[in-house]
Amino acid sequence: MNRSKRLFAKFLLPLISVLTFQSAFAQAQVENSNWISAQNLNLHPAVNQRKAGSNACGPACLLEAYQIASNKWQKSLKPYAALKSNDEKIRLLIRRHGLKRSLKFSDQLRWHKYKGVNIADLGAMANEMRRGFSLAKLDYQVFFRKEKEDHERLLQRIHKTLSKSFKSGFPPIVSIRRVANRKIPRGGGRMWMTLQGHFVVITGLPKKIAQDADSFKVNYRDPWTGKDLTGTIRIPKEQFWAAPSIHSKGKVYKNPTLVADFPSSRIGIRKVRKGERHALTLAGGVGAF
Repeated sequence: MNRSKRLFAKFLLPLISVLTFQSAFAQAQVENSNWISAQNLNLHPAVNQRKAGSNACGPACLLEAYQIASNKWQKSLKPYAALKSNDEKIRLLIRRHGLKRSLKFSDQLRWHKYKGVNIADLGAMANEMRRGFSLAKLDYQVFFRKEKEDHERLLQRIHKTLSKSFKSGFPPIVSIRRVANRKIPRGGGRMWMTLQGHFVVITGLPKKIAQDADSFKVNYRDPWTGKDLTGTIRIPKEQFWAAPSIHSKGKVYKNPTLVADFPSSRIGIRKVRKGERHALTLAGGVGAF
């Protein structure tokens, strides 16, 4: 090795490494400064719904959201303090809040072991849990475009809505749905239908997004896998049709909401038939909106 190479290896290479590390650290600080996360995220592992029931994603998300919420929300978990496992807590949560009359269906309960829970009833359950503790009201929203609202404005509105819940200390729950374009038997043409719905908890997102943004990243916890995952909420590039709620009487709309680009959450994917167009859509949310 000649003298110049020895000098480079001894002095310049370490200096370059230090500068590269400082640059990466500074960039990470900038990114972290524009990121908001659930306050108690690191104190609790992700909740897994499997042992509590295949349709317990809504109650599991409620437990998740309250457990990782800011300290003032922890008061609502006092009835569950003596229970050791999340499975026991989910079952108690269902008994306390899920086995009451549904807001939307007078002949049904809020939660059903075969049907799960709809977003309106999940909102009612969430709000009921915080009563008596002087906490912000929790409610649900349907994340579909309003009249004359384009996707860019919808993206900004949804980001603002989710951020508002974080500012109140409560990580929002979102409803995602797999829709597919299915052929109707016996010459009936094709129609878009919901294959499966699911709830997940958003655990982190950017504090601000650009006015011309077409997407934003999120961290979330999926109760089906019990894992911390990352995805993107974005303006749709593909075309799909969907209904804003199960009460829409069959009426569907073209690209009415955003896409949940969550590659690790394969909700409803097994129900998609070969050759069918499909999309994972962002249907709504529950939080301190």
